[in-house]
Amino acid sequence: TDYQRSLSNDGSYQAQHPDLFAPNKVVFLDGVKQSTSKGDAGYHESLVHPCMFMHADPKNVAIIGGGEGATLREVLKHDTVEKCTMVEIDELMVTTSRKYLKEWSDCSDIVGSEEWCVDDPRADVRYEDAVAWFIDRFGEGVDEKEKKFDEDDYRPFDVIIMDALDPQVNIPFAEVLYKQPTFLQAVYDSLSEQGVIVMQLGDAPYISDPHDTIGRHENRAIITSHLLRMGFQSVHVYEEKHSDFGDPWSYLE
Repeated sequence: TDYQRSLSNDGSYQAQHPDLFAPNKVVFLDGVKQSTSKGDAGYHESLVHPCMFMHADPKNVAIIGGGEGATLREVLKHDTVEKCTMVEIDELMVTTSRKYLKEWSDCSDIVGSEEWCVDDPRADVRYEDAVAWFIDRFGEGVDEKEKKFDEDDYRPFDVIIMDALDPQVNIPFAEVLYKQPTFLQAVYDSLSEQGVIVMQLGDAPYISDPHDTIGRHENRAIITSHLLRMGFQSVHVYEEKHSDFGDPWSYLE
């Protein structure tokens, strides 16, 4: 097979380019496909770079989720970034990815970074519940005089990247992420004046699907409505087909 030949040293194309013929690695959480090695670049580049280039000078960035480390990897490729706070509730996901998916969090080709992106001096990884993290720091009622965290925690974000569960996933935490106005308002209030937010919205609807408000994409409609009410000047949805999820994947920024 091409894979077996890629392991040989026979001078063939396969042997010279073994990465092209390596087995596909697939990550599942709660039975739901999260990421694949063949779709790594397509998904994470599409999630990160449009919003990073949309901001004129992104210095302070937050990632909600992103356990594999690949979203962090793409953010750190931007030399304007001074700090990237990644709030991921599942520490086991991060450490397991480091062990078995090293290439997804490899920043060794970024000047001034480290072999593991989490060790980059600009990375600040918090193993916490992102919902509570944002509400505790930027939620309604947080008193300027009673701030209980480091001052840097209250620094507004230029870009926030929500790399969390698909909105179509029917589990309680997904409902909180996409339906709880308190959390979404705290995220909005944590942005700088020209701040940008992006989130993945799961598989793109088919032309034959019903309107989002009455179909399985209900959470897409709810979060879009919330964001518009909060005051974002524009909301855009875009799609790409290289994430290796079968269907085109959609994003909102």
